[in-house]
Amino acid sequence: MNEHLQPGDKLPNEAHLAKELNIGRSSLREAMKLLASRNIVTIRQESGTYVASSPGVVDDPLGFTFIPDKKACPGSA
Repeated sequence: MNEHLQPGDKLPNEAHLAKELNIGRSSLREAMKLLASRNIVTIRQESGTYVASSPGVVDDPLGFTFIPDKKACPGSA
């Protein structure tokens, strides 16, 4: 994979990336979650994964986007 991706560019789908990188899809998913937590990629449900428009600027430094039911968290209003 020798592409020069720019902010906002869409990444290839999961199956293609896993094959291209010669890794399992579960490993790829974990890597994408980590990249998303660092605001390097943006994962949009039903749309795909994109290079973040402001890479490295963390919108959610504590990772709350990964909590499915935020109301169940202790101390939440």
